[in-house]
Amino acid sequence: MTYSKIICFFVAWFTCAVNALQWQWIRDGVWYIDTSSVTESNKQQAQITLSWQPAWEASAHEERVFLQDAEGNLIDELVINPGQFSGKKTWLLKPDKGHYRLEVPGYSYRRYRLEHASTLKVVYQPVKHHFTAEVPANAVLYFSVPAEQTINLGGKYHGGVTAFKVNPVNQLNAGVQLKLSTFDIKNYWQNNLIPIEQSTQNQVWRLAFQGKGKAAFWLDTTDNIFALRPEDLFVPKQLAGKGKITVGVKKLGRVPMVGTSLPFLDPPSQALSLLNEMQVKSATYYTYIDVLKAKPLADQSFRRTYFQQGITSDLTLLAETGRRAVLMDSKQITEVLRSYLPSWQQYTQSGLHYLVLADEPNLNYPSFTAFANYAQQVIHGLKQLPANVREKINIAIPASAGWLNGPSRNQASSRRGINWAKQLLPLLGDDIHALTWHRWLVRDLRATRSYQQAVAAAASLVGRNAKGTLQKHLLIDQTNISSGLHLSVYEQDTFFAALWWASVVANVAQSGDLTMINWFKTADDGPYRKGLMRKDAAGNWHLKPVGHAMKFIQAHLQGDILTTKTSLFEVDVVASTTEKVIHILGVNKGDRQQRVDLRIDLPKLWQKQSLSVSKTVLASDLQPQVSQKPHKAGKKLHFNWTIPNKSIFAIEIRQ
Repeated sequence: MTYSKIICFFVAWFTCAVNALQWQWIRDGVWYIDTSSVTESNKQQAQITLSWQPAWEASAHEERVFLQDAEGNLIDELVINPGQFSGKKTWLLKPDKGHYRLEVPGYSYRRYRLEHASTLKVVYQPVKHHFTAEVPANAVLYFSVPAEQTINLGGKYHGGVTAFKVNPVNQLNAGVQLKLSTFDIKNYWQNNLIPIEQSTQNQVWRLAFQGKGKAAFWLDTTDNIFALRPEDLFVPKQLAGKGKITVGVKKLGRVPMVGTSLPFLDPPSQALSLLNEMQVKSATYYTYIDVLKAKPLADQSFRRTYFQQGITSDLTLLAETGRRAVLMDSKQITEVLRSYLPSWQQYTQSGLHYLVLADEPNLNYPSFTAFANYAQQVIHGLKQLPANVREKINIAIPASAGWLNGPSRNQASSRRGINWAKQLLPLLGDDIHALTWHRWLVRDLRATRSYQQAVAAAASLVGRNAKGTLQKHLLIDQTNISSGLHLSVYEQDTFFAALWWASVVANVAQSGDLTMINWFKTADDGPYRKGLMRKDAAGNWHLKPVGHAMKFIQAHLQGDILTTKTSLFEVDVVASTTEKVIHILGVNKGDRQQRVDLRIDLPKLWQKQSLSVSKTVLASDLQPQVSQKPHKAGKKLHFNWTIPNKSIFAIEIRQ
């Protein structure tokens, strides 16, 4: 039996059909593809085919798959509409000096299979901690261990694969086993790690899956790369990208308020100091009807505290304690609100104040009709309030779980947030002042442009008046990388969260249409480790990397939004201006440097002057690096800059 036949016999993850290999079923991960072996005579060998099938509630979710070349340029964005339950797409790649990148962003509601010629070398980078694939029985992969280096193999049980057996390929009787623990959902953030022993030379190890179904596996302290065959292993080349960023003078609207969800309590003084350091502009509050019924002024102390910190705009979300989201007794709720809402008067002299009638009704309520009836009754009751109280209260709907897509539940296709909003607007009319929604589970940096698409769809829904102003405000009052308790320390506790948040803010701000976006939540809270700050074992509070990103964003997103364009797929950017400063805020999400040609149109009073240009970079060490030099400008300011990989950056231009 030849070596290739042995591989085909034992490796169950792929099939060896006429010189073709298959990866299946991927739910969240990246392939890197080496086409260096392809020549003009065998260019058909560079063909790859991606197919997909529904996994769960695919009919409620649009998905996008990204194919990039070796310099990070977007070759194709495969848009899979909710109605496309299954299908396939074929690409013919060209020989490249680097490696192609094909990404299935998570969380995915579909299963993906990649098929390619056996002459191509392909490696796979799984997402860490969350499940990355659904594997068949007896699946095997390979990974490399660099000489003189101790690495860790990680795994997490998701109801499928139960353990891994790993050994050097030339020592089948050696190696170790990693058994996966069953953790309670409150401990979702926990996983299993095992060290792989050092060697004096580079080694290839075999990873054998025990069990089948959902699998999470990854490598720490080395390249997180796996292959179907030992000879396919390689480290992906990240060639420098290059492109343009242009900034115009047209003002599109105000910058959005960028804030966070604040707790139903007075914060410790040290945490309050950190909140002030982040310069949070807006807040989302939960207000509990059952608490207010007994004590109508229960939240006044901490609301006053936050108001005094300069957080003068907010959104109040009605619920009951114990995370009970379905409110049905509209008469009782109206009575409570009539006693409670007059207390807002002390805060409504400045800022914007929104009231949301229920939390994620498209996820929690038994039907659209049940929620619509409840909302109509409560709004009718609020009309009985004195005019001076009523005029300061802006009703926002629907605070849905998701917007363009449905919530994570069965029958989600009939519960898309934007569709519920379309039905509610004719029913509630001018009583509605804003549309708001929550967004979760966009866990890949390249997929964050879906936030921009959601804002555009909401703007189209509400329409504009004769002056071009939106008829209603648009808000994203809660968002995070993941929902509920499905949290990963590789995301929440690292610079990944900082890159993600900067990218999301740049995307939602770019059109000038969004009024508010709030990160959920302010501080780590027991198993909800998704805060901007955390408390250490000694009881001291510290900003997490995403908290440092919040500071950076507030400093470099001010005034009015300017028209901005970038040709770089891995770079998100937004420009804004005050009277004397032009701000450019951006994020390089990729693993490569980006060589950028920047062209900024200048207002007439700024032209033909010497301008001060400062550049600031925030990277994983969380120490901003600043450089400054004068530039002589004409009608435009033009310069080149190399932006470091995985960094948040800002440019300030002053007269």
